Amino acid sequence: MDQGTFVEAKTGGTPQGGIISPTLANLTLNGLERAVEDSIKGKYHLKQRGIYIGERNNSKGNMQYSYLSSNLSITRFVDDFIIFARSKRMLVECVKPAVEAFLNERGLSLSTQKTKIISIEKGEKLNFLGYTFQYFGKLSYKYKLFHDRQELDGIACYPQKAKYESIVNRIKSVFDESKNLSAYTIIAKLNPMIRG
Repeated sequence: MDQGTFVEAKTGGTPQGGIISPTLANLTLNGLERAVEDSIKGKYHLKQRGIYIGERNNSKGNMQYSYLSSNLSITRFVDDFIIFARSKRMLVECVKPAVEAFLNERGLSLSTQKTKIISIEKGEKLNFLGYTFQYFGKLSYKYKLFHDRQELDGIACYPQKAKYESIVNRIKSVFDESKNLSAYTIIAKLNPMIRG
């Protein structure tokens, strides 16, 4: 019952926030890393040393086989994942279709709102799990945590602005609604929000 109205209970799915949901997501996505690696093997002549890019003469005039790292890696947390690759072309032509096929076999699909192909090197921001990652050609003193990289290039990591603002707004609303409550009651309301 919800405010005097009967609502039929769902018979499928898992409860939001339940412990079984992330476990099932991890079991379902096991093997994604292998599918991503296998997706580029045929097109890019991937060997153990990297992508084969041809033969060339070295400084001594001898023939040398050239390889380039694919920089292909995947970071996964429950049902969220990021795939890094050397080029956009590699992601569009090989990796994305392989991921879509992998998910389709399991009755899943990529989220159109969350799926993006970006270039970190161009300074585009990557939002993942409440944090923003951004490449800077020159880290400024604003990013004090990166004191060993000042004036050098690097990737800065900081809390996602929208997530930060939503927490601050929730805390402000507790203060606005609790003007006549004791300090103990206000602290009891705020502690779960601050802890997360």
